[in-house]
Order: sequence, then structure tokens, then C-alpha cells
Amino acid sequence: MYNFVFCGNSQLSLGCLDALYSQNIMPSIVITSVDKPAGRGLELHESVVATWVNAKNIELESKNLSKVLLLKPLKISEITDIIKDENAKKAFDFCLVVSNGKILPKDFLDIFNSKVLNIHPSDLPLYRGPSPLESQILDGLQNIIVSIMQIDEEIDHGSVLHKNCLDISNFKNIDKIEYAAGKLGGESLCSILNNYINNKIIMQLQEHARATFTKKFKKEDGDVTLDIENNNLEKIYRKFIAFTPWPSVYFFIKKDDKKIRVKITDMSYDAATNIYKIEKVIEEGKKEKVFN
Repeated sequence: MYNFVFCGNSQLSLGCLDALYSQNIMPSIVITSVDKPAGRGLELHESVVATWVNAKNIELESKNLSKVLLLKPLKISEITDIIKDENAKKAFDFCLVVSNGKILPKDFLDIFNSKVLNIHPSDLPLYRGPSPLESQILDGLQNIIVSIMQIDEEIDHGSVLHKNCLDISNFKNIDKIEYAAGKLGGESLCSILNNYINNKIIMQLQEHARATFTKKFKKEDGDVTLDIENNNLEKIYRKFIAFTPWPSVYFFIKKDDKKIRVKITDMSYDAATNIYKIEKVIEEGKKEKVFN
């Protein structure tokens, strides 16, 4: 149907791929990250996109970047050369980038004659950068805008083709929100793709003066010790949603002059009573504790 390249790694990518797959829209080439060490044992784990490709039994020839990247890391210049070669054989209709994590150089973008799209979960130009979903959750937003934009050489700077809204009030962790946002973005893309390919979409320039930017979060951002001391359960709940499963939400207590880490594993919010509650915790070295 369409000849296109997909670049992505995360749950946002996974939701988008599922939406495209349901409409029989499949990428010709998938670019995803190589296996990376994770967990206490630092065992190698493939990206969720690589797992998706394998689960769908998509035939990958050695030329396909998903296969190549699983075998060895490639420099962006090497990736660009491979894509150029494939484009010379049969021109790509477009490229779709979903949480790729890297800035694509002009040489790469030029292969597609500017038709490089990105699904970004924010009301652009607000919340540009690496953590739009987490930042919006921390700010207390209940409705997230999912934007489809055309990538240019600056970060989250390009013209916008489409926006849709996602209610996240019933979600309790960032992975599920990411997946839902990606799925909505993929569904929206399916509805406009034919018009986009045929240059029938009127794109809107972003109001760059209104732009806000997000930061990359670190492990220590999950520390809610001060919020526990101040009994700020609403703030803790927002962090719990934004930082589950990573970097997780935790606090420290003192026992026998030792600093003990306690991880919050479940929280709840009752909208009717406006009550936030910590439901489960795990104290370092002990079993999970459930509060009645």
C-alpha cells in the first residue's frame, strides 16, 4: 500500500504500529535500537519494537535496518546510506518517526523530500523535548493532545498536520498512557495519510514564541521523601503515574541509624471524595506491604 520507513523504540511506537497494522499499513523498513543491558543482571533486552516485529513474523531481509540494528550498532551515516540505496530502488512515500530518541540529520530527511512525520504527545508548541507525557502528568493535565507534525532540522519545530485528544484520567502508569497516545496517533495518521501523500493537507506553522521545553528525567527524580514529609499525596500520585515503571517512586526512612529505601508500588485516587492513598509499598529487603 505505502512504501515507508518507521523509526521508533518505545510504547508510543508500539501503540502506533498496532494502529497501522490494524489497517494493513506496514512499514517497509523498521529502524529500532540494538539490544541494551537492563535490570540488576544487566541482561540484554531488545526494544519493544523489535519484539513486535518478531511477534508479527514480519520477514526481514538483511537490508532491513531492524535486522541490521539487532546484529550491530550503526552510525547515522551508515543508516542514511542504506536508506538512500533502498530509496533509489523504489522511492519511499514517507518516513514515520515515533520516539526515536535521536536527531535525524538533513541528509536523512532529504531522502524523503521533506515527508518525514512525527507523532508527538503534546499540544505543540507546548512540551517540546524528551518527556512531554511525564511533564504534562506532573502538571496535572487530564487530557493530552497527540500531534502529528512534519519534522524539520530543529527539535519538535515542524508544521502540524493533525491534533487529537486523549483522556488519561483512568490510566495509572506512563507505559499505558504512552501506548494509548501512540495508538491514537496511529489511528489519526491512517485517517489523513492518503491526503498527506497527495499533498492535500494544509499544515499549520507552530507559534514558536509559545514554545515550552521538557527535560530528561533521572533516577533521583523519583524521590518523594519531602512530599511524604509534607503529606502532599496529590503530587506523589502524579509522580507515581509519570514515573511508573521508571524511574519509579520511592522515599527514605531511618531505621537503626540506617537510611532505608521504600518503593511505592501502588496508589489510588477517589474522584468522588478527592482522596489520594498509598496502597502498597516495598521496603528495601522485605516483602510488599499492602495497606487496608
